[in-house]
Amino acid sequence: MSTPNFKPNTLFTRDNLYILRGMNSECVDLIYLDPPFNSKKNYVAPLPVKDEEILASFKDVWKLIDIDEALHEELQETQPCLYEIIKGVEAAHSKAMFSYLIYMTMRLVEMHRVLKPTGSIFLHCDPTASHYLKIVMDCIFGKSNFRNEIIWCYGETARGAKAKASQFARNNDVILFYGKTSQHLFNKTYFERKIKFEGSGYQREDDGRCFRTAPRGDYTDDSIERLRREGRIYETRNGTIRIKYHEKCDETFVYEKKLFGNVWSDIPDMMHAEEIEKTGYSTQKPLKLLQRIINTGSKKGGWVLDPFCGCATTMVAAEKLGRKWVGIDASHFAKFFVKSRMEKELEKKIPFIFLKDISGRQFSDEKELSDWENKKRMYEEQEGVCNGCVGHYHEKDMTIDHIIPTSKGGQDTQDNKQLLCFHCNTTKGTGTMPTLWQKLAKGHVLEYHEADKLIQEHKDRKKKLEKEYGTKTL
Repeated sequence: MSTPNFKPNTLFTRDNLYILRGMNSECVDLIYLDPPFNSKKNYVAPLPVKDEEILASFKDVWKLIDIDEALHEELQETQPCLYEIIKGVEAAHSKAMFSYLIYMTMRLVEMHRVLKPTGSIFLHCDPTASHYLKIVMDCIFGKSNFRNEIIWCYGETARGAKAKASQFARNNDVILFYGKTSQHLFNKTYFERKIKFEGSGYQREDDGRCFRTAPRGDYTDDSIERLRREGRIYETRNGTIRIKYHEKCDETFVYEKKLFGNVWSDIPDMMHAEEIEKTGYSTQKPLKLLQRIINTGSKKGGWVLDPFCGCATTMVAAEKLGRKWVGIDASHFAKFFVKSRMEKELEKKIPFIFLKDISGRQFSDEKELSDWENKKRMYEEQEGVCNGCVGHYHEKDMTIDHIIPTSKGGQDTQDNKQLLCFHCNTTKGTGTMPTLWQKLAKGHVLEYHEADKLIQEHKDRKKKLEKEYGTKTL
């Protein structure tokens, strides 16, 4: 795990892929995202700005032209199996869904990287794309790290366009919950259910307390004796041992403490939220929903990230719960939402930072860098020039090569990597760079004096080669 290269309570206003790629690895405890759903709508919301009303909108209509061609090629190169799966979605659904999944996949890969091993991610989506996104999440986070498909049921009946005569009313969203690893943090959350004592199956102790019983299960004899001393053993008439579980009660009701399941029907949508919470943003989510998620997956003082922070609900919830937060939104108008909501709902000024860029990411562990990231970095450093024949090539026509082959002791680190064109990479094989330059000179690809110059520079730059292979190899 690493230290974040950003300060607490920071809002970045830029494409979240750029910011995510600039973040240090394994520095965030929890990620919640409520991305566009490919709903084929343009959402517009009023912003609370003094003296004028500015309109902010985001597009939720996806076409192939919206996806950077470079991202398309990157996914195909770095995640070929996942790319083929997403490509299959195009046949099953549409080109728009194909584009949307490419967009989301590239960002989810980075979210996986920035999560701590103890971290969790909650991806909020609707039935339009939830099943396709789950496939993507299984590939990136691992199917064994899938925890729940949380059903947020926000009303008994649906309204407006969601209620159609030809189908059941749609009244829920889906939240996909994954851990980064099997060691992810999970705080159990409970709710209280009020039921009438009469007919509930509960019994009363002599002191008036209420209890229900459950089978002994796997309790050992030693555990049974301990529970007996605590007054938690109930014996039936035929001598069967059962375990007592006490609950709060009064003369009429029992107040059961129950664990939340994966169906959340106790949090209504924004139509029924308090007026102070409403922003007018049509895709806004309730504060109670975010508070439950943040309480479940993080501790006080932990880092919460929302890469599609929109109207700042995650930020407000995190602040109220004593978490450090970082938000990202493509629109610079997001800062107005953060500022306004913090001051209105927290009733005090909260210091936070607005940035359009992120400081340099730490690359302390070079193995964590993807081949695509290494290739991008090296292509810029080499200015598109092959380190073998010194010719200029398009990025896609170059390959990553180990300067000292791993078969001969070379390490899989950044300082032992370079880009070669396809021809030079094939010619070099498992040989050294000096040998490659000599072959290129013999084949008249390089002049002999150019080869000698490159070999000498190589000697000066990589003195460890002499120690490992001897001067004859050079």
